[in-house]
Parts: sequence; structure tokens; C-alpha cells
Amino acid sequence: DMSVKAYPTPPLGEEDTINTAGGDGWEVAITARKRFTASRIVTELMLLANEAIATYGNIHSIPLPYRSQTTFPVSDETIDATPAGPCRSWLAIRSTTKTVVSANGDWAHEGLGLDAYVQATSPVRRFGDLSVHYQLKAFLRGNGGIRDLPFTAGGVVEEENGDGDGDGD
Repeated sequence: DMSVKAYPTPPLGEEDTINTAGGDGWEVAITARKRFTASRIVTELMLLANEAIATYGNIHSIPLPYRSQTTFPVSDETIDATPAGPCRSWLAIRSTTKTVVSANGDWAHEGLGLDAYVQATSPVRRFGDLSVHYQLKAFLRGNGGIRDLPFTAGGVVEEENGDGDGDGD
């Protein structure tokens, strides 16, 4: 696991003649992070919870901000020619498309290898996760009627993208 941080470099003084940041005004630090067993377990459980919520929502046709992603096939020759480690990880990342958010769970998240996926495990950090909680709780507390939910199908996508008030208009 890698950590990449970019910092703006301070302006050069008159006496400075060399810009160590390459002249673009940024200094980049890349460090390897040690991942402990506990953090791996937490990551897997968060993915499991997000998949479970997405599957439940899809079965009950609950409009949620489902995330999908497709992957491009990478040939065995390309994989073999790519050094193991961070380079191969980067190859895997580059073989995926940008994540698409839709109001139904009909599309798989191939980047994670899941049939359905929503982000719901960090409602304090992400508003989209909070809206998933709000929508799911409204469904569970109600009589199961989709019409009584706070967000329409178009509205969940708008809320996730920060485009509107959640009404889908």
C-alpha cells in the first residue's frame, strides 16, 4: 500500500538557484505503508457490508447510489512484462474505467469483483454514505413502499454527485 502526498513548495528566494521540486511548484512524497492484519480485516468487513447493503437494495428495488466499474482485459504478455509490486498494482488500476454512479444495481463493480456495491460504511465522512443510511432506514421503517422514500431514483444520483436537492428534477 502506498501513500502519495503533494505539497506546494515555498517560493524560491533570490539566493536560491535550484528548485528541487522540478520547477512545477510541487514537492511529492511517496512512502510505503505497512498494512497490519487488523486494517485488512476492517477493509474486508467494510466491503462486505457495502456489498450486502447493495444486494439488499437491489433485491428490493431501493434507489441507492450504486457504484459500478468495468475493467479492460490485460494480456498475459503485458502482465508478465510488468514488474511485480507497485507497477503491477498500477497496471490493474489503469485497466479499470472511472466509477459510474446509477440509481439501480444492475451493473457490477468489476474493479472490486462484486455484483453490486454502494458506499455506506462512512456516514460521518461522506454525505453519500449518509444518504444511503437515510434511504435504507426509511425503507425499513416504512411499509416497504418505494414512493415513500426520501430520494427518487434520479435524486440519489444527484445527491451523490452534489447536483441537487434529491428530488430528481
